[in-house]
Amino acid sequence: MDEWSLEGKETVESEEESWTVGTKTKPAYLISIIILALMILASAGGLVLENVYQDIPVIQAGWEGNALISLVVGVPVLAGSIVLSLRGNRGAKLVWMGMLYFALTNYALHLFGAEFNLFFPLYLGIVVLSIVALLLSYRSTDEKEISRLIRRNIPIKWVGVFIAGVSLLLIAFHSAIYLRFVFTEEVPQIVLGSGYMTRIVSAVNLLFVVPLGIASSFWIWDRKPWGHLLSIVWNVNLVVYTAALSSATLAAFETDYLNNLNELALWISIAVGCLIVVVILLDRMETGNF
Repeated sequence: MDEWSLEGKETVESEEESWTVGTKTKPAYLISIIILALMILASAGGLVLENVYQDIPVIQAGWEGNALISLVVGVPVLAGSIVLSLRGNRGAKLVWMGMLYFALTNYALHLFGAEFNLFFPLYLGIVVLSIVALLLSYRSTDEKEISRLIRRNIPIKWVGVFIAGVSLLLIAFHSAIYLRFVFTEEVPQIVLGSGYMTRIVSAVNLLFVVPLGIASSFWIWDRKPWGHLLSIVWNVNLVVYTAALSSATLAAFETDYLNNLNELALWISIAVGCLIVVVILLDRMETGNF
């Protein structure tokens, strides 16, 4: 077990430390509340209203499965993390940042993958506002304060290996689809079943998920405080994001257009592993109230 502790080193604290809800963080929380409202409209509307999704039946089913997880998991976790973070809970702030990351990745799927529909402005708004809120939240976070909070042993190398492993697994999974087509000139069954969505999921994962995962694995391996923070944010996102992909895959399978559940095993395995890492990392921080 590796030790990552700054006990014995002096740290400077002030009333304007990065973890307080001050002028730097208030805009991010206000934007997050707007994101929360848009997520409720998009997910609940997708489940309740008819003819919202204009895609083929298998893709429509996938969107509905995604909307279910977004509504019953994503919305409550984001709302709860906002409330607890505003009360000063440090762990909740990291979960909140992870849920902003989830809003970005999940609704990037909708923005780029769904056929034009009534909720297009909602998807665009969530993605844009999530980027803004994430930038504001990182701007209000101080590396020295992160270091001060890490007082106990954490399995740095194992966490770094896990994050790098998941990132490489995603690269291998999406690359295998492409390489199979290149060498066999046959369109893989997963593409035949889900159509263009396979391409969209690959693009979002390889653009928004994998790069930050690789960076986080290197930083936490090198004992960088930012590595600890980004590792939590990255894993929080993947817990909910892969749960949404699992629900979408299962819903698509039930339409008989998708004839296997190979993706489901991948998404569930990643979700469970990331949840364990989140619990470990949060447990090894001083995450109580201010």
